[in-house]
Amino acid sequence: MLRPPRTLLPLLAVIGLISLQALAACAIDRPAAASSSPAAVLLREVSPQRTDPAIDAWAEPHVVALDPAAPSQGRLFVFFSGSFGLPQNQRLLLEQAARSGYHTIGLRYPNSWTVNDLCASAEDPACFGVLLGVAVMMYWPRAA
Repeated sequence: MLRPPRTLLPLLAVIGLISLQALAACAIDRPAAASSSPAAVLLREVSPQRTDPAIDAWAEPHVVALDPAAPSQGRLFVFFSGSFGLPQNQRLLLEQAARSGYHTIGLRYPNSWTVNDLCASAEDPACFGVLLGVAVMMYWPRAA
């Protein structure tokens, strides 16, 4: 079975905790703006401050999506927008994941830089590969 490197485990644990907190908070936060889609996908926006009151930057909401009519996959789909991206701009993707039976969350996180910016002055020539490796490991499918 493939496993993420030990150095990624704390990061993955934090991501999982934030995801669970955001999902738990979605029942009491405001509904997201209605989509033009005819399907009954439930969208909720969750303020990052509801998951951690100490958050004082990157405060745009997380977006949580669930299609109660879709057969559950029993998996959580967590989407991280790319550099400068916002979850509310990815609603179509989140809705489609929900229609496919995933519990779905688009997380807002500190992403106000690019990989090029982060690696431009790096002494490690493998910087780009390391960052891409983190992204791949975060989305690696579990072994069947």
